[in-house]
Amino acid sequence: MGSNLAFLGDGVAEPSARSVFLTALCLSCSAGPSAVVWAVLIRYVPVWTGFVLFCGVLIAMWLSLMVSPLYSWEYRRSVGWALIPWATNGVCIWLVFSGLIGQAQVRHDFGRHLAARQEVVRMVEAGEIRPRPDRSGQPQKLGQWVGLLADLPPGYEEVVAKDGGFRLWELDGAVHVLFIVRPGMFVDFGGFVYRSDDLLPVATPKAVNGDRFSSVRQMAPHWWWVEYPD
Repeated sequence: MGSNLAFLGDGVAEPSARSVFLTALCLSCSAGPSAVVWAVLIRYVPVWTGFVLFCGVLIAMWLSLMVSPLYSWEYRRSVGWALIPWATNGVCIWLVFSGLIGQAQVRHDFGRHLAARQEVVRMVEAGEIRPRPDRSGQPQKLGQWVGLLADLPPGYEEVVAKDGGFRLWELDGAVHVLFIVRPGMFVDFGGFVYRSDDLLPVATPKAVNGDRFSSVRQMAPHWWWVEYPD
């Protein structure tokens, strides 16, 4: 059984050509797959964990940028091997920026938690879930001015993302219920909005970046996927 280490006369282990090749190949291909992992996990982790993952992606991209040209030059006589890093990174990064991963996650999340979110909406409309009290402890009513934070009942925490939010507001006589499932880490925040009259959902007039969502897509009657500048 061959070893990946060749021993020099003074007893110092030297990496074999095979191990050097595999290490260079892995480093050269690290940028794209690490970006895909970040795009998948960002929905499920707290914001600061997402930031740490993003820093890891930047490090992987730096290593890949440094190593892949050297690797491709070293193995230039074998065009297939030389192009592997560029092809791997190119396909993975295209997947991230094409939005295909995000769209698949949105569809999966919507179908998986629709029944639970419908039950939360029922509780909101029945008055069983109310906005949090204001700073003085006084109860707040739904209004047009701001999406009020509310607390989810026990057992329904998965209907929003970690570090996400659950907001309520009323506009033009329609109740809006927002479940934030993408808190907005270097991208627009995203979430599902229920609007009681099934018209196009509108952000609150007092929202920081205006009263229009940057992206709106209907998922089902009364339900919309929305994005908003972070």
